Amino acid sequence: MGIYRSFAAGSAVNKLSVRLILAIMVSSFFFGCGSSHSSKSDKPATAKERPAFQSPEALIYADEAMLRKPYAVIGGTVENVSGTRLKEVFVELELQRRSDGSKVRRSVSTNPPDLASGEKGSYSLKILSDEWSDSRIVSLRSNSRQSEIAYRTLPGARRPLERLPASTTVTRSVQTQRPKRKSGEDEFINTPDNPVNVP
Repeated sequence: MGIYRSFAAGSAVNKLSVRLILAIMVSSFFFGCGSSHSSKSDKPATAKERPAFQSPEALIYADEAMLRKPYAVIGGTVENVSGTRLKEVFVELELQRRSDGSKVRRSVSTNPPDLASGEKGSYSLKILSDEWSDSRIVSLRSNSRQSEIAYRTLPGARRPLERLPASTTVTRSVQTQRPKRKSGEDEFINTPDNPVNVP
């Protein structure tokens, strides 16, 4: 009996120690996962994870299309905001045909074509308004390099208000007072001034 009791007591201690060890292992596992997760979240983003923002080298001020029938003039201004000189600059436009909706690209050089830092140049393209329905800027390029020029588009000059034709003023002549008829002349019959009884 004594041996059995000591064995039972020993097994109870063993069960308790096993449970304690399992509880410590489980808690350390969960705490370890939490600490590893927090370390990943607190880690600063590397250069590869951050989005690459490229500052513009030029600003394009796109004017509203000017209507000069039968043409429409598309134009604007290009400003060099980089620290280097931009040579042989041209704006690439995409035009949409009014007939079938197809699109065509046209290149328009700036005036002057070379823009120093802080310098502005204008561009202009005249098209028939009956043939084209829409236009947009697709790129800014330079003949002196293969890569495109980084740009940002801003609103330019607004279209001036169309002048209405001068309105025609209609003047009415002042009606002159009718001269009084002399006695004996034909007058209207049965007027309030000269009542006549009609038989």
